[in-house]
Order: sequence, then C-alpha cells, then structure tokens
Amino acid sequence: MALKFSMEDLAKAQNQKFEGGLALWNARLEALVDSGDIRGAIDQLSTSVMDANNCGCNNGCGAVQREASLAD
Repeated sequence: MALKFSMEDLAKAQNQKFEGGLALWNARLEALVDSGDIRGAIDQLSTSVMDANNCGCNNGCGAVQREASLAD
C-alpha cells in the first residue's frame, strides 16, 4: 500500500513539473515572437519542454550567454 501511494505521489509531482516547464516554455516562445526575435523562437521550438530552462543552471540552454549579450 505504501509503495502504491508513493508511486502516485511521484506521478503527480512529475506531472506538475512538466506543466510548470510547459508554462515557461510557452511564455518564452510568446515573448520571443512578440519581440520579433524569430531566430530565437525557432531555436525555442527545437528544444524539449523539459530541457528549456530560464535559470542558467549549466544545462546548455545558453540563457546566461544570451542575457549577457543583450546587456552589452
């Protein structure tokens, strides 16, 4: 019984994580399109929802580099 309960909790948590990632992915895509950055939007479309990340946590998404280049 305890194993079933923990598996259900794990499935719910993974679903919530995916939904959060999808919300960020969609928001980033909309922002790129709204700003006219078509190249960025195309690049965003080529990433998976779970790989797209805003935080610059060394996952290779290039967010930190893009932000640094915009600040120059």
